[in-house]
Amino acid sequence: MSRRLLPHLLLVVGCFAFLLWPRLLFLSPPGGSLHAPPSMQQPPAATGTAYQVLLGALLLLPWPATAKEDISAEQPLVGPSLVLVGMALLWVLAQQQQQQQQQTRQQQQQQQQHHQQQHQQQQASGNEGEASTSSQSRDNGGEASMPSQCRANEGEASTPSQCRGKEGDVKTPTATTETKPTTTPPSQKTATATTTPPALTATTMITTTSRCRGKESRASTPSQCLGREGESSTPSLCCGKEGEATTTTTATTTILTTTTTTSMPSQCFQHLVPDSPLLKGGRMAGQEAPLVFLLVPSSEQLAEYIRTDPAGPFAKPSFEWPARLLAPTSGQSERRGGDKEASLREGHWADWGFEYSSREPFLLKADWHSVQGWGEEFDIFVPRVDSITTVRRAPPRLLAFLEAFREANDHCWQAIIKGLEVMKAEQTDSPNPIRQRLLDLFLEQFRERGHFGAVEAQAGPALKSRNMRWHFDGATGLLHLGITLGGRRKLQLSASGERHEVTLAPGNFYLSSPFLFDHSVSYDAAGESRGPVLALMCRFGFLAEDDALWVNHLRGPDMLQVAGLITSCLQTAADAGTLRLPSLEEVVQTETRHKRSPTG
Repeated sequence: MSRRLLPHLLLVVGCFAFLLWPRLLFLSPPGGSLHAPPSMQQPPAATGTAYQVLLGALLLLPWPATAKEDISAEQPLVGPSLVLVGMALLWVLAQQQQQQQQQTRQQQQQQQQHHQQQHQQQQASGNEGEASTSSQSRDNGGEASMPSQCRANEGEASTPSQCRGKEGDVKTPTATTETKPTTTPPSQKTATATTTPPALTATTMITTTSRCRGKESRASTPSQCLGREGESSTPSLCCGKEGEATTTTTATTTILTTTTTTSMPSQCFQHLVPDSPLLKGGRMAGQEAPLVFLLVPSSEQLAEYIRTDPAGPFAKPSFEWPARLLAPTSGQSERRGGDKEASLREGHWADWGFEYSSREPFLLKADWHSVQGWGEEFDIFVPRVDSITTVRRAPPRLLAFLEAFREANDHCWQAIIKGLEVMKAEQTDSPNPIRQRLLDLFLEQFRERGHFGAVEAQAGPALKSRNMRWHFDGATGLLHLGITLGGRRKLQLSASGERHEVTLAPGNFYLSSPFLFDHSVSYDAAGESRGPVLALMCRFGFLAEDDALWVNHLRGPDMLQVAGLITSCLQTAADAGTLRLPSLEEVVQTETRHKRSPTG
């Protein structure tokens, strides 16, 4: 009975092997996993066919004997034995075929890796060539075709810490907390934006690595790192080239990753109203003057470094204030005109040139210059006295900061210079004396490093809240950097038909053109969490009194065009992420250089 059933049993087993074993042999990748890649979903055609024919023939060998019921005792297992032998041979054949496939796949993978390495090397070579070629564009490639068009310097980086790369839009996610202005009903249009650290922490700065993309790109957020051409030695800086890439699909991008060595990352300026960066100020030549208001929400470490300068006037833990500032004056009604009659005769504040202010009787004010090459003393126009005055050099750390700030953003100033030169060249055939004088005045300022060259220092005990009247600054405020070292102030400005309020606390920096918009400043009373008012106003340092007095009242079409050029360049640099504060390391390096060469 068992002999009669054995062929049938072998036939059933053989059928299962016939159906299943090809899949087990040819679908299993190395390692035994049944999840084979698509290339292994079918066995080789020749091997599979031979296997099926041979296995079928071997399975049919015992069938005639079974059908005739004539199975001899001597040869009951001839057919099954042949089946097993055939299966063993086919298994060996399948193993060899599998090894060949594995070797073929390994060779293909090695070839792909080799091609990828060659492609990356070609890209790197192309980037280096492009960077070296574009380094000549400082004089040739950055010219503005129109006065209002700002194109920054396309080659040389003013500092090695600026990120550089190839063009493209960076969409690197960043942690962003953004306070947008809120508008009240039309009867009282007021927008509020706070620059204190908790209220306007616009970006989380990258302190370990930086990914930079490059040439002529626009950052959608300030923390995105966009490149000027080349490589970055300080990746924590959010920097880039001006311009705008409309899509990322057409851009060639290169990711450069390095490690920062600075003790504190520099920070980029952001727009007061991110959704509407270009604001409209007071009327000029029948039009609303374009302007930008840019902020660095907080750089407390940098501000503290400036304030605690042992060679400066603000390093003391407590201050002795003149009795006049401690008197119970209201401070609300201010005298119009200069501060020519109020001076201190002795004491700590007098040593640094501080004087009483008749406009703000609750403050002391001093005037310094911030250009190393101008020497210990220099004659510049002082707006609060409306005349040329001999002023002393700013304290060492403040001087180093402003020199480093000019160097870090030199591409922006060079773009303004080229725009002014284009405007001047347009008047060759029919020169306009007023226009020529205006352009020469501002060209001199940028070439002599007079931008931010005049510093007005303010200090006061802030016994109670005070308010200033609304006003426009003079022409020295066409490019203005405000620094808060102590106390808390609120700057209210009227722009684009709305009123914006900006809270300025220690570590806040802003860059704008108060010559173009109506504004007022209020001073909060000193409390436990904030000390006396310590503020710095950095403006143009005009060198000729007649020019300074003349340009203060110039608000015609020529001044409108100059204001538009400066605004355009500031906006372009801010949008690209290139307009920034210097890092603390850069300031320290500049200060060290000044000590080695005191005269510049």
